[in-house]
Amino acid sequence: MVANENAAGALVVTSGGDRTPTAAIVNWSTGKTQTIKPRSSPGSGALVPLGGGWVYQRSNIKIDGSFAVSDGPNTPTVLFGSTRGQSVVVQGFDASLRPSKADTTVEPVLGNAKKGATFYSLQAPDTFSETGQTKVDVSPLVAFPNLVYNSPYSIDLSSMPSSIYDGLWTSTPISTTTNDPWGPARVANTPPTIPSKDAVTWLQGRILAAYNTFNGQVTYQHHYDPRWLPRQGQPWNAATTGYQWPGVDCTNFTAFAYADALGITMNSVTPTQAAITSNADVTIPESIASHVNLQVLGPWTSYEAMVKDLQPGDILYINPSANTLAPGYVSDPSKVTHAITWLGNFGKGATEANQFLIIDSTVDDPPHVDADNHLIPTGVHIRPFSPPGSATNAWYASHVDHALRIIAD
Repeated sequence: MVANENAAGALVVTSGGDRTPTAAIVNWSTGKTQTIKPRSSPGSGALVPLGGGWVYQRSNIKIDGSFAVSDGPNTPTVLFGSTRGQSVVVQGFDASLRPSKADTTVEPVLGNAKKGATFYSLQAPDTFSETGQTKVDVSPLVAFPNLVYNSPYSIDLSSMPSSIYDGLWTSTPISTTTNDPWGPARVANTPPTIPSKDAVTWLQGRILAAYNTFNGQVTYQHHYDPRWLPRQGQPWNAATTGYQWPGVDCTNFTAFAYADALGITMNSVTPTQAAITSNADVTIPESIASHVNLQVLGPWTSYEAMVKDLQPGDILYINPSANTLAPGYVSDPSKVTHAITWLGNFGKGATEANQFLIIDSTVDDPPHVDADNHLIPTGVHIRPFSPPGSATNAWYASHVDHALRIIAD
């Protein structure tokens, strides 16, 4: 929070207890405290200081795409929100540690950003590639730290032949230029040569290998292709991750995995994909047609019956508006908002009794907690599928509308 060790500096502090939160600048050398407020309002309600740090003045990325390189000096920046507001104020200061009008930026919270709007992101360091600019020349106003998450879960494919990986796409980012905020259109991979022996298990392993390529590697983004890394200033579909990065959402992930592993093409709009019922609803390469038989499973009236029926690679569709295990529940694909994929006996690391695992791309609402009691970050990760009544991770099981099996039994 200071320019260098023992230098004059400032900290952001907030009051505790039942008092209204306030922010103050504390001079390192004198200890003098100066209460501060932003030069612009973040909205109605109580003012809430969200945090802060040291940056260079006027180093934010301008809307016209040019970079305003700071002439210094470095000063604190504080982020302000409000309890009923719709914006965040990024408040900079002058050299005398007074809020600077020239260094006041008001940004909409991500939930209010418009899909498809041009996004001049606050990107992580080392990602700038504009012509003539180097890392020394420019830095983001706020650098998002890399969150190191070590999952206790894995997809164990060690018993499978190496042929399940033949021809699968890698996770290497692609930077195709497009005006579509969803990124480049998804394409189907060349269908694999399927062995005659243990074909079902081989296909299940290949599907999960395609999913596993992106396990823990990409964030939650509204992209067709999880590998797409947009350039600064390209259209962006607002998502929970506050910067452009490779990533994917739930049903684009399921569609991508089957397109990669088997060359199957299916719709990626969530309720539309949830309404798929037969082979006629997807495009299947002729060479693998005999191994594909789409089936709809469920709804179920018990967790035990559900997990007994499911096989690795099955896609489960989530209806958050109903307890789908309740007697008399009728499937309603139009209410589906999420999709997850069953790992079955390939999922390893679950420690709770009768706990199973899935893989998906999602946010942290509701939160998912791993076996080490760590919050699982947003994006593509393996998550527990705990039975109803569990202290954590029971939400999925209580909201499964139905499942789709693509691989023929």
